[in-house]
Formats: sequence, structure tokens, C-alpha cells
Amino acid sequence: MFLALYTSCVIICVGLLIYSIVFQIINKRLQVMLCTECRQCMAVCPLLSKGCNPMEIMLGAKIDQLDQVMGQGGALCVSCKKCQKACPRGLAPFEEVEKWKNLNLE
Repeated sequence: MFLALYTSCVIICVGLLIYSIVFQIINKRLQVMLCTECRQCMAVCPLLSKGCNPMEIMLGAKIDQLDQVMGQGGALCVSCKKCQKACPRGLAPFEEVEKWKNLNLE
């Protein structure tokens, strides 16, 4: 009985994880999932003092609260690409900002 319950819980958790990954890939947010929040992008952002935080942009995109992050200064991003150069994985927070801007212009 306990083994069946444990097995079903594991299967449900793995299923939810797979669903989450597939959902992110379909919505072209794979880079958001790959962000390890190492904060290296923050060290090079020229607009960090004005409220533009590349790590917060990635976090906001990861938890579907990008609108809130953009309101707090993320929209100031000028796509200088310094964050992408500093990122050990080559991720680009400015691309999330561009997607957000394009969605809000339509």
C-alpha cells in the first residue's frame, strides 16, 4: 500500500516537472529555465542603479510576473547585451524585455 502511494506521488511529481519543461519550451522560454541566478549579469548592467535588474527580469519571466518587474525598472533595458556577455551560459535577459515590449505594443 505504502509503495503504491509513494510510486504514484513520484510519478505525479515527475509528470509535473516534464509538463513544466515542455510548457517552457513551447512558449520559447528555455533560456529562462536555464538561468541559475548567479548575479553575474547584475555586475555589468549599466542601468542597475536606475532599477533595471537583469536577474530580476529572468526571475519575473520564470514565475510569470514580468509585468511587475518591468514596472519596477526592467523596461529601462536598452539591450546593450552586456548581460549576455557576462552570463556563463550566454543567456540574454534583454530578449525577455524585447518580447514583453512587443507583446505590449500589439
